[in-house]
This record gives sequence, structure tokens and C-alpha cells, in this order.
Amino acid sequence: MPKGAMRMRRDLFVANGAVRLHAILWGTVEPGQTPLVVSPGFWEPAEMAEDLFARLGRPGVSVSYRGRGRSDTPEHGYDLGDHVGDLECVVDAAVPGSFCLLGYSRGGAYALEYALRHSDRIAGLVLVDQPPFHTVWPKGSAAPRSAMTHRGEPILNFFRLRVAHSFEESTHRDFTPDLGRIACPVLVLRGTRTDVPIPAKVDGRMAALYESALPRVAVVSFAASGHQIPLDEPERYAAVVGAFLARFDDQRRRALVSDGGGGLLRCRRKSVFRLPGPSPT
Repeated sequence: MPKGAMRMRRDLFVANGAVRLHAILWGTVEPGQTPLVVSPGFWEPAEMAEDLFARLGRPGVSVSYRGRGRSDTPEHGYDLGDHVGDLECVVDAAVPGSFCLLGYSRGGAYALEYALRHSDRIAGLVLVDQPPFHTVWPKGSAAPRSAMTHRGEPILNFFRLRVAHSFEESTHRDFTPDLGRIACPVLVLRGTRTDVPIPAKVDGRMAALYESALPRVAVVSFAASGHQIPLDEPERYAAVVGAFLARFDDQRRRALVSDGGGGLLRCRRKSVFRLPGPSPT
């Protein structure tokens, strides 16, 4: 698929119990391609992944978690397990086989929990400026955090305030003791600026923690970015993510062999990913 606007975008609606979830399917997976699943930040609907998929020119799925975008907004049920359940339902409905999972900001915590629960499905994991924690927001912080804007538009146009208030009652989860169980390649992207409205969250200490705890990890720093790497450096962001994903495509193509009959493709063996080295800031 050529880079640029995605030629095929389809809406998908999936039920997680009584909660109807919206997701977007971007493009169509071709033989030898590794699909990308995007787990967005705390307020972002599935549509926010459009720029990344357009720049990558590759297929995948983005999720609108409960209370965001066109997904339902239940009265309760916004803790870590509820969001991971949403991700599980969308993945099971839309993505056959293995895939790469990208989690941005709070969506990175959902991605980490998913990867720990479903190591058999994850080919690779990308964490975008998210420390290895699922945090509880301080009391009274939901309203001011929800007053932010995105390109001049209030973020409350994209999600419901109930979601933010629920984070003040959520469960803390420290993933650090379990990071060693994530065997797939992991790419950690971190901003470095702290002089911006939303400063970087993964500092040098957190980066070192990831490097020491994860068996197969590369950390890439973005010198011009705070927390909002996809907005601050969209071209480099897509290029770094695309290079990570391309290696899985290469392995998948090498592992595919003809059955000698109708041209069906089968996987010969599990491939091994060679991580790129960390890039300079």
C-alpha cells in the first residue's frame, strides 16, 4: 500500500459484554505484512491514529476505548482490566494471528498488560513515552486535565469526563517485576523535553529501567519532544515505528514458503527479530 491517505478505512463495532466498542480497520493485510494495533492515550478515539497509518502506509487497527469517540460510555468499569478487556475484544474480532501492538501514554499501560496476558499473540511491542506503571490520578486532577485542547479543539469533544474521573479511583499497577516475562522485541520511545506544557514521562532513569528489565529492547529518544511525540515529531515518529515494523515484515516474508500447489503460503518456522540499536537523541 503506498504511503499517503489510507485507501480503505472501515468502521468496526464489537461488544464487550454490554459495552459496544468502536474501532477502525486501516487498509487490508497482505501476505508478508505484520498488522499494527494502536492502543491510544487516555482521551484519544480511534480516529487519532489516522496520521500514523497514513504515514506508515500499512494496515492495522486502532481502538476507541469505552468512553471515547463512538464507543459506549458505561456508568462504571474504567479500570485497567476493563480497558484490556476492550482491547482483547477488538483484537479477537479484527486481527488473526500475530501482530505488533503500539501503546501511547496511558494506552501503553493497557498494551503492557495485554502483552503479559497474551505473549502468544504479540510479535512486537512499541511503548510511546509511558513508564511501566498504571497510575491512579490525584484527587481533583480529572477536571483540569480534561480542560486541555488538541489543535485548538477541546479534548472533551473526543471523550467523556466520566473517564477522567474514573482514573482517580483506578488501581495502581507496577509492571516492573513482570517486564522480564515479555520476550518479544520492545521499542521504547521517549521524549526528552520538560519545558513544554506536557513534559516527557520516561526520563533517563525510566529508560534505564526498561533497558535492564526487558530481555529485548531498544530505547529511542526524541530531542524535540515532550510527552506528545506523535504531535511534536510526526515524521520521525512514523519513520522509527515503520523501521521497527519492517523488520517483522522481512522475517514474515522469509518464513513464508509456497506449498507447491495453489500458491498458499505457510509459515516455515518462528523467526527471530534483530533489534536496532538505540538511536542518539
